[in-house]
Amino acid sequence: MGQAEEQPQQIISEERFIESMRDFGLTTLDAVKELVDNSFDANAENVWITVGKDSEGRHYLIVEDDGKGIPFDKMQEVLSFGGRLPGREGEETTGKYGFGLPSSAFCQSSRTELYSISSDEDRADFAFNTIDVDNLKTNGGELPYTRSKDLPSKYDFHIDSGMDSGTVVIMADLIRPQYNTVDGLARNIKKDLAEFQRVFLRNGKTIEVNGEELEAADPLMMHEGSAAVEECGLSEKYGEIEPIEFPEEGEDDETPQVEVEIRKLPIQTIVKEELEDKYEIGKETQGFYIVRKNRQIAGGLSLHMFTKHSRYNYFRGEIRFPPALDEKFGIQTNKSRFSLDPDLRDEIEDRVKTVLTELGNDILEERDKARSEREKKKAGDESTSEKVANRTLPSLQSSGHTPTEEEKEEQRKEVEKEIEEVKDREDLSEEEKQSRIERLKDRLDRESINRKIEVLGSGQFYEMTHKGNQIDVTINQSHSFYDKIYRKAREEDDPELQTYLELLIFSLAKAEDAKHDQEQVRRFYDQERFMWSMIMRSFLEEADKEFEDE
Repeated sequence: MGQAEEQPQQIISEERFIESMRDFGLTTLDAVKELVDNSFDANAENVWITVGKDSEGRHYLIVEDDGKGIPFDKMQEVLSFGGRLPGREGEETTGKYGFGLPSSAFCQSSRTELYSISSDEDRADFAFNTIDVDNLKTNGGELPYTRSKDLPSKYDFHIDSGMDSGTVVIMADLIRPQYNTVDGLARNIKKDLAEFQRVFLRNGKTIEVNGEELEAADPLMMHEGSAAVEECGLSEKYGEIEPIEFPEEGEDDETPQVEVEIRKLPIQTIVKEELEDKYEIGKETQGFYIVRKNRQIAGGLSLHMFTKHSRYNYFRGEIRFPPALDEKFGIQTNKSRFSLDPDLRDEIEDRVKTVLTELGNDILEERDKARSEREKKKAGDESTSEKVANRTLPSLQSSGHTPTEEEKEEQRKEVEKEIEEVKDREDLSEEEKQSRIERLKDRLDRESINRKIEVLGSGQFYEMTHKGNQIDVTINQSHSFYDKIYRKAREEDDPELQTYLELLIFSLAKAEDAKHDQEQVRRFYDQERFMWSMIMRSFLEEADKEFEDE
């Protein structure tokens, strides 16, 4: 018997395909960005986004725009995977595969309604179609016929049939909202779009979310007039990175290129004004921001070109490229996903690695200087370690040091200077000023510990000196203890670890102070402090080699 003839078989199973597309991976924020991309590709000047809950407690999302709209006979096409409007094929649009609207609908809503008036048609009513997941499962995946329909009266809209053109997308039932509350969802949509669509916003486009018009974010602090620059100042362009050109990828005599810009954020202002939290200075936001045709697709990335470290907290860079180089960046249907071509990654790294090394060193030096200046301005404040030590001192062995008149005078002048600085502090109330002034005066009559951080020429990791009744404990910035241990606690903003390290050194200093009246013991500590510092430096240098080998 001959082999049975095979019957034609569809390459996909409609119901399984629909279910799999619901797990495509687009989050609510991804979906919103895709819909806004479509609006700007349609030449919209204004986009209105509304999130809320209906009377049955279901989250809904509405995206409206005043773009050129979708022709009546093309509604089904734009709701289909891969569907794109005529005349836009070959154009350099933000959208890529025609997957934005259908994939967003499948991933986020059980029913998505599309209304549009096109500037290409002489119609005064909305064309209407829908993606209803349950219906698609039962009718073989076929979309319904497009028809005319008024906007539903249950929602408040910004556009109407009196407009020449525009589009409305209604996700009537969000099945997996990224945030549980309307406020949380709206807040994060605002934050996301302000950053990802910042170029469009700077160029005059407007996006409004639940009645609030967005202001373009400026994560690199590089644009005059932005809120970040107004408060922090302009970042500094660091180094000159030559663009990488791809003439073989271009059309019409255009040569697509990858542009790389590295910026050092305004450290002095951010540190002195304590704006680190407000502008999210940290490991999550340091690194490269990838921008494809004016739309950010990702941010805060190392791209394996450097190791994320607090020395780079004030580094942010931008890598810009056109859609013609999508293949080099491995842009996927969800444009927030990409896979950088290894050869291109290596070429970018070759151009930036020396710049990044120098930048990291400059950041550390400038940041430490700014922090020292900030601490000096906090006259009358005590660190946590100083508070702990000074509360504990009365219960410990009293000082073996008898202050000289010269030392007392030196301490008195220092206290008077700090009192004047406290009086000038605008951040303190009169009551707070008086409290600090009393505490400073109290130093003159009782034993206290005062922490300092300076570069010492002795080579010791700390020094202990007396100033009247005050014990000055100075941590040496030029010793490897500071560089390898103490500074890391400060860099990682770990105040608890920093306090414990300071108390450890205070313990050593207090032990010296208690025996200061015994000359032989005092000489012993002078010699031993030098020996401890030398041995510690040797150990830390050897540890460096061990970690380098790993």
